[in-house]
Amino acid sequence: MKPPTPEHDLSRLLPASEPTAGDIAQYVEQITLELYHLARHKRLDLLAYFLTMANMEAQEQARSSGVDID
Repeated sequence: MKPPTPEHDLSRLLPASEPTAGDIAQYVEQITLELYHLARHKRLDLLAYFLTMANMEAQEQARSSGVDID
C-alpha cells in the first residue's frame, strides 16, 4: 500500500514527464483565470486585480516559451 499523498503535492496534477517552464506558465494562466472569476463573483476587487496581473504575466511567460495559448 502506498502512503497517502500530501494535499500540497502538486505532482499528481502535472504530467508524468518533467513539465517545461511554458507548461507551468500555462497551468498558472488557467488557474489564475478561475481564481479571478471566483474573486470577482464575491466582489474581492483587489484580489481580482492581482489575479489579473498574475494571469497576464503567466500568459506572457507561456507565449515567450513557445506555448500556444487558446
